[in-house]
Amino acid sequence: LILKARKEFEYKINGVSKSLEDFKEYILYEKILLKQVYSRRDKSMISERKTTSVAVQNMIKNCSQNPEVWQVAAAWYANDRNDLNAALKIVNKGLTIHKNSKLLYTEAIKLELSAIKGNNRLEDDEEAQRKVCKKIETYVLFICDCINDSNYLIEILNLLATYSFTTSVQNLLIDKLLQNHSDMEFVWHTLAQREKREEASNDKYLTERYYIKWLELVTDEEALRILERDG
Repeated sequence: LILKARKEFEYKINGVSKSLEDFKEYILYEKILLKQVYSRRDKSMISERKTTSVAVQNMIKNCSQNPEVWQVAAAWYANDRNDLNAALKIVNKGLTIHKNSKLLYTEAIKLELSAIKGNNRLEDDEEAQRKVCKKIETYVLFICDCINDSNYLIEILNLLATYSFTTSVQNLLIDKLLQNHSDMEFVWHTLAQREKREEASNDKYLTERYYIKWLELVTDEEALRILERDG
């Protein structure tokens, strides 16, 4: 039955009408099978892992034009194989093809953060945190060059907000927003709200400066509506 199922999956993923869903179903099947094997025969684990790995590699080979394929593959290595280095290699290779993929940049940043989060040994390791920040800063620079979308920059800024060790990256994002998107009222409002929420600084002028600039760009009616909404 296992061989028959695998042959059917192989037929699908190698067919003319192959799709990402076919690969996902194949990988899911192998993951379920792997769990069953784990409960029965520990010695078979290596062989079964190799089979799933081959399915992932075939997925990349046949559907590399789809950014989601690279994200799915990277997530599999990170979560199912617990191999963060392999996951990062996959997502970075995907970014060489899809330089403007928000999905892959977000995945890459999350993977870098996961190297610190939940790792008791590294959570207090300032050098390890600094290295992760430098890597994320590199991603941010690529994002600014290849995408330069103010909404996406704010999305990344919000993602990093809960990681106190990423202050340098957050400051870089704020600098890029002010340099390249200072004519957009929602950028100033977002930054003002961020300062207000976090209370990260006692420098009230900074928060007021953001609000003043926002008020210069927004209409009176819109300003009142947003201020009432945000309190």
